[in-house]
Amino acid sequence: MGWEQRLGARAFIWIGAVTLALAAIFLVRYSIEEGWLSPEVRVILAALFGFALIGGAEKMRTRDDRVAQALAAAGVAALYGALFAAVALYGMVSKPMAGVAAGALTAFAIGVSLRHGIFVAALAFVGGFLSPAIIGSET
Repeated sequence: MGWEQRLGARAFIWIGAVTLALAAIFLVRYSIEEGWLSPEVRVILAALFGFALIGGAEKMRTRDDRVAQALAAAGVAALYGALFAAVALYGMVSKPMAGVAAGALTAFAIGVSLRHGIFVAALAFVGGFLSPAIIGSET
């Protein structure tokens, strides 16, 4: 398979995954502006969306690995977004507990990457290293 076929086969899948992630972000932003959802509900829905994407990745794994990898990566990104929103935007979680949650999420993302590939592992790596900077520390 040449690079043109690989690019054509993968590019639209990744564009779709990025579009899903952006749709979730803009939906949450719009709900914030309109006051439709409380902060707690927003975070819970974002986390559920992330888990649903990972569940969809598991279901798609037997059909198309590329689609499954894109869904899993979008799901992991949504979970990190939900955690960071709960901590940095809404202050729902204490910083020590957020550190534990970030570590658990990174371990979960690494587990997902064992089934769905290196891109998900890269997201886990980046999320794990950025977590302390975003969460901050108690002073």
